[in-house]
Amino acid sequence: FRKPPKTPAKLHLGTKSGAAFARDLKTAVLPRVNYLGETFQDKLKVTLPGESIYRTSKALDPAVYNLFGLGSPQKLQLNAGDRVLLRARSEANDLLLSIPAGVYDLPRSPEYERIVRSQPGSLHFSIPKFAFGKETTTSRDLALLATLEPRPDTKTQPLLLAPRPLFAWFDVTYADGQPANAALPPRIRIENRPGTISPTWGVELLDWDRNRGGTETIRKPTIDTYWLDGVPLPLTTYTVDMKNLAESKANARKQASDRGQAVDLVDLAIETVGPSKYLTVRLQYAKPGEMVFLRPGGWKDKDAKLVTLQEQHSYYDAHARYTARFGPLAPDDFSSTQKLELFAVSALRDHARKADRAAKVSFPDRPLEIYDFSSRITLTESKE
Repeated sequence: FRKPPKTPAKLHLGTKSGAAFARDLKTAVLPRVNYLGETFQDKLKVTLPGESIYRTSKALDPAVYNLFGLGSPQKLQLNAGDRVLLRARSEANDLLLSIPAGVYDLPRSPEYERIVRSQPGSLHFSIPKFAFGKETTTSRDLALLATLEPRPDTKTQPLLLAPRPLFAWFDVTYADGQPANAALPPRIRIENRPGTISPTWGVELLDWDRNRGGTETIRKPTIDTYWLDGVPLPLTTYTVDMKNLAESKANARKQASDRGQAVDLVDLAIETVGPSKYLTVRLQYAKPGEMVFLRPGGWKDKDAKLVTLQEQHSYYDAHARYTARFGPLAPDDFSSTQKLELFAVSALRDHARKADRAAKVSFPDRPLEIYDFSSRITLTESKE
């Protein structure tokens, strides 16, 4: 049992502003959550309802932290890259902390619902920001932010943990069900957006539609997404000896098949991109539309504090080609042996659907319009 510390005494001298003194008093009596790591203890002032800022902790190492000061002691697990929002709620005469979803209230906003349609389910998918992208004489781009969050468990959890997918997959199609303009094939770029409360991705739809001189008739996208907490059995696992890529390539070419159709490893190399080196894998899959996906199995930094491995997955589906890059490579990586798991994308979609981790968003039958609710997923920090 820990007795919560009392508000420390403080002498206010030379106070001339009543408003400043009232602000100081309010800050002094704010409840505090104490958090205890392996080697230190600190406290965090609570943000009150209606305030437009968040009082944040200093940057913390990935670890499990003990929380106490408001109610019963709890634990919080922080992983690399997490930004976690804690919310206090009353339960059975106790005050407990939980991790709310960053944008769960967004679909219930009448202003948002007028613009975006979300499919209900256990996975919540929001588009908190939409904009028209680059305009050329022939084409028009679209750009948006996408967030994914499983609906929160209302039960009290002994260990608080921010929900993060193993990885996510997005499919973007035309809402009218018609194919793309053959003379203007669209390109889709999806990238992780760090630094937000909710898991967030930026989605660019390049050369999405013909430029007709206005935005009123731009074709609307429908976006399907899949949250993967786990994965099905891989088609195969490539063992990559970083010291002998030629032998690894020869062994890998004999392995993979997708429903009886060969997946050919075209190239396995270490390539320089900018100032760094990356393991680069090029594959040829059976035919357009039957995409595959490579995952590194447990590849991370030796100190296990920060995972700095980056991934880039590029598809040239018209030619049934796929390139995956992993890096930047650290010095120890060049003498290591890595495992790369190969999956059929169709199997990943099915796995997510069976786990009720698939969702869809679309836009109502009206012209697309620019909007921005992204403040819901970012932290405006207090300078107190």
